[in-house]
Amino acid sequence: MAACVFTVSQDGSGDFQTVQEAIDAVPFGNTRRTVIRVSPGIYRQPVYVAKTKNFITLAGLGPEDTVLTWNNTAT
Repeated sequence: MAACVFTVSQDGSGDFQTVQEAIDAVPFGNTRRTVIRVSPGIYRQPVYVAKTKNFITLAGLGPEDTVLTWNNTAT
């Protein structure tokens, strides 16, 4: 069975604009490999993957080009 592939791109050219939107699109109890390709950019957002969302791979272009970050601190 071929993997399901989603593309995240902040400029709207992909399937989703945020990583979380792509993760949310994966069904609970997923039994199929899902690759989420993250286009170059800095994505400042929390990302939550439920333990029932199996077989998810996040793939970026490279550590210098694709960055996922979130600074959740109290002030």
